[in-house]
Amino acid sequence: MCTLLFQNALSVQSRSSRDQQIILEQNNQEQQLYKIYEEDESQSQIIEFAAYGSLFVTQLQIELKYQVNATKQLLGKLEFLSKQVDRITYLSKELYVIQKITIQNTSNKKQ
Repeated sequence: MCTLLFQNALSVQSRSSRDQQIILEQNNQEQQLYKIYEEDESQSQIIEFAAYGSLFVTQLQIELKYQVNATKQLLGKLEFLSKQVDRITYLSKELYVIQKITIQNTSNKKQ
């Protein structure tokens, strides 16, 4: 009877040991799956971040093109205004000369 109890105890202990081994293996597999999930999640975040970065760069390029075009238009207007200022300066010099000649003619006629 003692032998039978001893054998039953050994049998229970070996089953318990096998159960623990199975549980350890399952835990190990779960940890590996979780690591794979974390790596996938991390890669997804990197891809998402890269996509947002690419979108941001594209928006900046569009904004830059707009700014370049607006700057070109302003430069064209400034060039036009500069020519107008040059023309006004030239005409005001001509007017000054005409006024001087007119004053001289008027003064010569009075004498």
